Amino acid sequence: MMSNTEYSYYLKYIKYKNKYLNLIKNNQIEHKYIQTGGGSLQFVSWNVLNHNIGINLMTFKNYSQEINTKLGQKVSRNFIVNLAKLENIEYKLYRKQKILNIISKFNTANKIICLQEVSSDLLNSIKLLYTNIAYTNNSKSSVEDYRVTILPDNFTLLETKIIDTSLLHPKSKSVLGTIVLDKNTNKKFIIFNIHIYWKFNKDNYIKLASQIKTLVNKLKLPFVIGGDFNADSDSDFILEFVNELNIDGKIGTISVAVAVAKAKAKPNKMDLENFTSVDTKSQELKYGWIDNFIIGGFKIVKPTSTTNLIDDYHIFYNVSELLKLLYKTNIENLTKSKFKIKANQLDIFNQNKFISDHKPIFIDLIYN
Repeated sequence: MMSNTEYSYYLKYIKYKNKYLNLIKNNQIEHKYIQTGGGSLQFVSWNVLNHNIGINLMTFKNYSQEINTKLGQKVSRNFIVNLAKLENIEYKLYRKQKILNIISKFNTANKIICLQEVSSDLLNSIKLLYTNIAYTNNSKSSVEDYRVTILPDNFTLLETKIIDTSLLHPKSKSVLGTIVLDKNTNKKFIIFNIHIYWKFNKDNYIKLASQIKTLVNKLKLPFVIGGDFNADSDSDFILEFVNELNIDGKIGTISVAVAVAKAKAKPNKMDLENFTSVDTKSQELKYGWIDNFIIGGFKIVKPTSTTNLIDDYHIFYNVSELLKLLYKTNIENLTKSKFKIKANQLDIFNQNKFISDHKPIFIDLIYN
């Protein structure tokens, strides 16, 4: 249960505004999904892929170029819609339980879990299994799309702070802020569970960072922002976000740090450890490190890492592999406006074992 890929890590520290790139390099890390000890905290963030057809339709649209290439023709909208419908059914039969199984692998002492794109039925199942949780839906949208933060038993949930972002965009997702107390150390901090709308422009990123900064300045607490930023960590979107977020010494010695881990690029070959999802800011099918943590007031033990394998679960949704499996059945059925679900197609989805279009990310921190 670890990644054997050799990494080249760098940390981007920010102490004051415009002092942005202070690079620290490290070469290799193996991330174990166990408590690291020594008073360290582990954070996990994972976009689990909402089964709502209107949401997961975006996933298959993102892969339409890959599907076109695989099939040797431009696929119709019916094909994409029917794939989304098929996945929706597969979620209810198989994928939901797989998600819950993976969450149980994460759920250990000192490990805080931030989830995005949680549907209401998945949330209900989570609430039956875990009681120490906080959650919020979209600010204005009627789509069931929750951010959920799960705390271990040694933490007390003191208060939730919901940041309404609907003025930035009608479809923008609210930010879930959770103030917690570590009962072992009596330390308090705030966790921001974030899922930035994929159509945000740079100005939206700056204004969102300003909203978070206002709350952090008021609370004067260390903070962790974790989630789906829908922009590659090297992009100007994240640069502007972090520059605006920089506390500039206003809460004592706390400074902002963006922890980023990337695998060494392999020429002419996609490295499965070199991204977390599709880069939604790219005009073409391109993968990026769009899930991350931004921290203030903590020291980093291990920088952000990711994995594509937990036990026998292959997490990242590999459309090419799915199409290979579907070729074994009547793939033409998916081109019809009204199509019938065949039992072997659903079984193929179960064999596929792919869970989400995002991989989970991990970071280890200790208190300053």
